[in-house]
Amino acid sequence: MCMELFKRLPPNTAGIDFFVGDIHGHYSELMKALEAIDFKFDKDRLISVGDLIDRGEENERCIELLHEPWFHACLGNHEWMMIGAFVYNDRYDLSLQRGNGGEWLDNHDTEQLTQWAHLLQESCPLAIEVPGKGDRLIGVTHNDVINSDWMRMESAQRGDIDECVWSRTRFASALTNPALAEPIKNIDAVVSGHNSHTGILLAGNQLYIDTLWKSGQLTLLSAMEVLAVAARGKVPV
Repeated sequence: MCMELFKRLPPNTAGIDFFVGDIHGHYSELMKALEAIDFKFDKDRLISVGDLIDRGEENERCIELLHEPWFHACLGNHEWMMIGAFVYNDRYDLSLQRGNGGEWLDNHDTEQLTQWAHLLQESCPLAIEVPGKGDRLIGVTHNDVINSDWMRMESAQRGDIDECVWSRTRFASALTNPALAEPIKNIDAVVSGHNSHTGILLAGNQLYIDTLWKSGQLTLLSAMEVLAVAARGKVPV
């Protein structure tokens, strides 16, 4: 099946859009975080930067979130490994996933794992575009944006996936000197994960929000908060 690599969400006129960092199998932590912000399951939407699976103990429940109408997720490198392993029968991807928090795979038969891998392939685009207030737009992708230009994500090809979900070059540069990071073109803000950090890291107008692994806390931001941080060029203390 051909993957949908770019997805544009319609405006959310009923509720609030929220963005969450890498969940990595921590379903209960996610539910606690949603309760803390009074998430309205019938009105609000949650957009994940990807890496729903591996490392945690509730991977199955995290995958099943993809059936929920309020939940959307980008393709992370951990989803991409599972697709490689069980859709494309790539033994290297299977070994790589097992060595990176994928021990839970051994609890299930190949048929079930293949069904989940197909669900990930069908449900997780490389990039999601979310309309904010007015004409402002928020891009969501697991990690890198092709040529630092959001318009390139609209025409992304399968050959672009590895670079977008694996590369740490932009994050590493921003970690050393965030003031030198150029903004991603043709988008107001980009929300990404993949690169574990103790707090939100801002690189131009790109917010890296993978904080669970190093801080013990999931980062959840509303669309308004994302746009405010990107516009100010500063993460609130």
